[in-house]
Amino acid sequence: MRDIEFARSNRIVKELILVDGLPRTGKSMLGPILSSFDRVEIERMEPILESIPLLYSFEKITKDAALALLCREIDMKLYDSMISRNTNFKISDRTGVFSSLNFLKYFKRLFSKEGDIVLERIEKERPIFLVQTHDILRRIDLYIDAYGDRLRVIEMVRHPVDLVYSLDDRGHGVGTGLNPRLWQLAIKSIDGDVLYYASGWVEEFLKISPIDRLIKIVDIFTKESLNKYESLSESVKKQVLFIPFEKFAESPNKYLELISNLIRSEVTKKTTRSLKKQRVPRKIDVKDKERKLKFIKKNTSSEYFQILNTLAGEYESRYLIGKR
Repeated sequence: MRDIEFARSNRIVKELILVDGLPRTGKSMLGPILSSFDRVEIERMEPILESIPLLYSFEKITKDAALALLCREIDMKLYDSMISRNTNFKISDRTGVFSSLNFLKYFKRLFSKEGDIVLERIEKERPIFLVQTHDILRRIDLYIDAYGDRLRVIEMVRHPVDLVYSLDDRGHGVGTGLNPRLWQLAIKSIDGDVLYYASGWVEEFLKISPIDRLIKIVDIFTKESLNKYESLSESVKKQVLFIPFEKFAESPNKYLELISNLIRSEVTKKTTRSLKKQRVPRKIDVKDKERKLKFIKKNTSSEYFQILNTLAGEYESRYLIGKR
């Protein structure tokens, strides 16, 4: 049966935005703001859309099957969104309908007809599908093959000190087998399930402290993501926009313009309200970072603390002091 090639040639989704980055980089802040742009749908969080490229990158699924499954799932999600099927109406969720300021649109869709008439609406309204992902830039090839120049990636980045502290606070440094609410895929080890991030260094992962693990994860992710970006063609690079959390939070207007040009959509009257709801602009407290750094230093080894210091210096040079 290996001579069978899976395919999905007729696509529903014509324009796709991925808001990508490690957890705690500010994606949930940006998502509702993006969904206030003209034609942009509410942000979706769909683990399957992260898992398919991950499994493909580890050669656990063939390319044709991965492409067909990825495109089918994304098409289904947009179709469902157009009739508010499987749509997040939880009031407290940042990725929910009520965070987007377009809740009336999605409420009305609950009563709309399904079938081919939905495809006609999609053709007329030209919705831009928005997905929040984690750790996809390193594995972006599958998305590029699937969507080509219809793909846009907004890569959220954040100061490593804030990132490591926040990830630790949320318990991301422990093995997934100890916390069933961490949804990332896991791999087997002699000591139970561990995050797939630990692939290639499982023994080290098991020996070191949770904060040391997080520092190494952030270090690997940062380096491999930048290396992947640099390996892209110049045309594909133009489809990727890096946004530092700190700069967007303090001065969003420049990035709103860059986003508008990237996704070929305009801000709306709701964008200002969405910014206010997300507390943007806001002042970044430098003293708070010093407090976090002291906490990390107290709970990490000198070897990994030095890695964090190097990461912090490179981040500040690249995003806060440099041109980006």
